[in-house]
Amino acid sequence: MALSAVLSWTVGSGASQHNAYFGTNAVLGAGDFQGGQSGRTFDPPGLLEPGTTYYWRVDEVGDGGTTEGAVWSFTTATDTVPSVLEIAFRDGQVEVRYTGNEVGAAKPYVMMRSTNLLTGGWSPVDTAVPRPASPAVTNLWEQTPPDADAAFYRLRTE
Repeated sequence: MALSAVLSWTVGSGASQHNAYFGTNAVLGAGDFQGGQSGRTFDPPGLLEPGTTYYWRVDEVGDGGTTEGAVWSFTTATDTVPSVLEIAFRDGQVEVRYTGNEVGAAKPYVMMRSTNLLTGGWSPVDTAVPRPASPAVTNLWEQTPPDADAAFYRLRTE
């Protein structure tokens, strides 16, 4: 699952409020209470952590009291591939414009370089390419090439 999620459920008969619980422990308690929801969705605040299992439950509240819901779970993706939008050579610099959807993830991207697509020989030229500040932002990576050879670049996750 992606690092952002909106959870939804089917409303129970006669329910006027839906108490949402969300956390990383399979046994959800008072500290996981996210408040009463009037609708049938809950959007967890902020981005979720990569490779983490989250648990959630919705208790239905009506005139007859509260009915505890089942606990559901999902695990977020461990990483996603960045999207390279453009690679250009301008004013003696290699420029790579890219986006990604794992904002602020712990590990940076790695920029790789090869002089031959057929034989490979990819080697890292920068192991600290920052993750994007926002999925909607296009980032720019620039570097002066180590030599005048024609080269290919790719961006990958660690």
